[in-house]
Amino acid sequence: MEQIALITSLFDYPENYQPSFYKNAIKYFRPQDIHIVRHSGLINDVSYYNKLYFYKVVKLLEYIEEHIKGKYDYILFLDATDTNFISSPDDVINNFNKLECSIIMGAEKGLWPPTNYVHLYDKKPILTDYKYLNSGTYFGFTDKIISHLKQIIDEGYQNDIDDQGKWTIEYLLSEDILIDQNQDFFFSTFKSKDKVNFDNDKMTLINSSAFIIHDNGGFNEETIKLTNLLNENN
Repeated sequence: MEQIALITSLFDYPENYQPSFYKNAIKYFRPQDIHIVRHSGLINDVSYYNKLYFYKVVKLLEYIEEHIKGKYDYILFLDATDTNFISSPDDVINNFNKLECSIIMGAEKGLWPPTNYVHLYDKKPILTDYKYLNSGTYFGFTDKIISHLKQIIDEGYQNDIDDQGKWTIEYLLSEDILIDQNQDFFFSTFKSKDKVNFDNDKMTLINSSAFIIHDNGGFNEETIKLTNLLNENN
């Protein structure tokens, strides 16, 4: 089997739209290992949160079972419009296997969305200010990701929340999912401007070995968006 499938979900975008990370991803991945799961207009009479769940969980699982299962050992999932590579992912497998978990997911400073299970965060380790799950970036074993996606669908959990809410509940009820509180894999730019260094055209992260940046969250004085800058500088 091949080792890593890079996957993203794009819905209701033109066919010629490329994910924000694509320009840099092809430095590290063969084009055939970059899987852009495209859908358009399948559901229109629901909230945007329901669309996120439908396309990023239900339809994504269908694609993985048809095109990825049995062909790749690992999956790297990235949101399509606000993520990018800041460095090579060459060490991701070795670093991941040191964690002894099934999936490592992005973490952020802000809690979104509120769920009926939010109190369970108190039972999880709090290592840094990045203590809340973000589902826009994750890496893990293909079979385990399939298993958790199926569990999310089968359990139903809570209505009218997005994929992040569903993944949050799955994380809070599971023992084999970790969130990247130390920003070793995924760097959340929200309220993290003080952790980015610029030296002329070179951009580096301070005290972070992350190879993916994620421009999650809103804009404020503590936040800098990096996705487009990384495309401009490379």
